[in-house]
Amino acid sequence: MKAIASIGRFFERFDFVLYVISGLLIVMLMFLVLFDVLFRTINHPLIGVIEVVGVGLIYLTFLGAAWVLKKGGHVSMDLVLNYASPGAKNVINLIIYAVCAILWLVMTWYSSRTLIDAIQNNFVWPGLLQIPKAYILPAVPIGSFLLFVESIKKTIHYFNAVYGKQPVAGEEKAPQVD
Repeated sequence: MKAIASIGRFFERFDFVLYVISGLLIVMLMFLVLFDVLFRTINHPLIGVIEVVGVGLIYLTFLGAAWVLKKGGHVSMDLVLNYASPGAKNVINLIIYAVCAILWLVMTWYSSRTLIDAIQNNFVWPGLLQIPKAYILPAVPIGSFLLFVESIKKTIHYFNAVYGKQPVAGEEKAPQVD
């Protein structure tokens, strides 16, 4: 059990570090776009800003997503949950997170295969900068795997709630499971 707890702490720290990196990345992208706009006003546009921002948005999205999921910050459709009983809410959340875990595992598998293919074949992102896809794609399998892990944690949590080990229904935010 100590090994599982230490692995859980590692993932929490890793999620937080990626969240901080995502926050810094959004600030850097904001300034990059600002400088591009300023330089365009004096007829000296920066080359490749749109490509760099596009790559940055991929990293931003996938590196911060697991932390946001853990904190319950993702957009959710709670129309059905608002009218469900506490027990039904737990069952619905169990099904949702179990399906999400499966989907994130599939996404991790296929994005890893795509990354390996891009590395082996030296694929490049089409555009002015010709950025190798091997530099662009790692965020997708890493972020997908972390989302898989977080979905599994929430699935286990709601499984325990459904089978009477811990009450969960009625919480505003999704629970944090260690």
